[in-house]
Amino acid sequence: MRTFWVVLLMLSGFSGAFAQSGTSEPIESGVTLRMSAPVTVTGERKFLLGISTNDVYECKGTFIENEVHIQGTTLLIKLKNVRVPANCEAQMGPAVANIDLSSLKPGNYPIRVTINRQVFKADLEITPNYYNLVLGPEDPMLFRTFNGRLNLIPSNSVWGVCSYTRPEQRDLALKFMKELEAAGAQPTNLPAGNYDDFYLHETGKTQEKEVARSRYEFPFVYNFSGNLEVVKEILNSYQGKLDITYLNSRGLAIRNF
Repeated sequence: MRTFWVVLLMLSGFSGAFAQSGTSEPIESGVTLRMSAPVTVTGERKFLLGISTNDVYECKGTFIENEVHIQGTTLLIKLKNVRVPANCEAQMGPAVANIDLSSLKPGNYPIRVTINRQVFKADLEITPNYYNLVLGPEDPMLFRTFNGRLNLIPSNSVWGVCSYTRPEQRDLALKFMKELEAAGAQPTNLPAGNYDDFYLHETGKTQEKEVARSRYEFPFVYNFSGNLEVVKEILNSYQGKLDITYLNSRGLAIRNF
């Protein structure tokens, strides 16, 4: 636990470093908690507890000032104020705080979040396969979660999405996936649920969805440790036909558009 204590203190100090600039406002709405697993530029995957206000603000970079400590196995989070930058770059969005949980080992961790002197409860379960955040019985309008369960992506996994504007291009997306399989990509048996970068509605299966009017996406996910140059050739062969994003568990990202 000692390493995690140091990390949390560093995060608390980081928020405080901005306290001299911009304006401070009270947190007047509730908050939403969300687990995520971004990959850094060095290829390291982080596990973050994101906390965002249910209110939106007009300035990019608006964040929640916070203090974080750990007491035994209990994570204590105090949300203090919303800090709006002095130089406002217009962009609507919530105020956000990200708590790095990457150093926590598998186990069960009570979480206590203090907002305006009111304490909200949650429990975090960490296993080698998932992070699961369960909230207490408090008012869901003030304290809620979005995608509280985060399944972990196994090593040698690759995933991505084919994007297109005409329904008939679905056949092209399926053809692309078959070419990946011919190059050595193997379908997975990952359980259904949220993986942050993608969502499986059924075990090992993805499906097409209309994300906006006349805009479709068909995700894919595989196990693959084959020749990356072959993958690049396949992606390039679909330039102008499909917009394809291809990622892997080591932080690689390739796009053909």
